[in-house]
Amino acid sequence: MHPDQAAGDIVDFAIQRRIPFAITPCCVYGNSFPRRKTSDGVPVRSYQQLCQWLLEKHPAIRRRVLDFEGKNVCIYMPKDGYETPDLKGDDALPPSDSLDKETHQYEP
Repeated sequence: MHPDQAAGDIVDFAIQRRIPFAITPCCVYGNSFPRRKTSDGVPVRSYQQLCQWLLEKHPAIRRRVLDFEGKNVCIYMPKDGYETPDLKGDDALPPSDSLDKETHQYEP
């Protein structure tokens, strides 16, 4: 699902109800959400920071790079994610310098 401005609300809703979810965040909307900050206090202004902020909402949330052009990071909670809260994401987001500035795409 491409959630636009509802990305954080979708994740929060799913976590509160223990529902599996999958979203592919796209637009950051930094000016619309000035209070969004990563766990280290950095305001969410970039695509990488948005993905990190979403991943930090629950320790079992995972990420997967999808094999298509464009914004291709899927943030998801697996069906059994709420039963294994000590899990971390599949891997950390790649360094921001590995993000293609034109396509905003990470390599799978």
